[in-house]
Amino acid sequence: MRTVVAITLLAFGVFARAQDKDVEVKPVSYADLGKAIRAHKGKVVVVDLWGSWCVPCIKKFPAFVALEAKYRGKDGVCISVASEDPGDGPKAAGWLKKLKAGAVTNYLLAHGKAANFEKFAVETIPVVFVFDKENRRAARFAEDEKPFTYEDDVEPLVVKLLGK
Repeated sequence: MRTVVAITLLAFGVFARAQDKDVEVKPVSYADLGKAIRAHKGKVVVVDLWGSWCVPCIKKFPAFVALEAKYRGKDGVCISVASEDPGDGPKAAGWLKKLKAGAVTNYLLAHGKAANFEKFAVETIPVVFVFDKENRRAARFAEDEKPFTYEDDVEPLVVKLLGK
């Protein structure tokens, strides 16, 4: 029994540290983001396109962080992509820290909001893309097309793609 309690406390401590660590936001180009996604071939990849100025994005983001924690090390990868203007990395990092996203891979698209929307062919955010283990886009969840939640829409697809 003591072993189970010790392991549980250790695991919680590791999780808590991962959630509280400093947040790194790496500026990337659209092409580099594609390379980062492809680097995870063999894993299910969830990409959340969000912005610090987007209220629905901020409301949904804690569920994204929870999804990352749940599937970390289990062939699931979550990548946060901030759609901000160039130079807004510190603002995005501030939000990510408040949202406890230190364990998530966080990128900032270097092209600016308007160009990001054009590259992703979206009119608004949040938008979530899910890629299967072969790097094929399995789904796109866009709030302006059909409201979605991580719990009811994204996670069930992740579970299916993981084969669980």
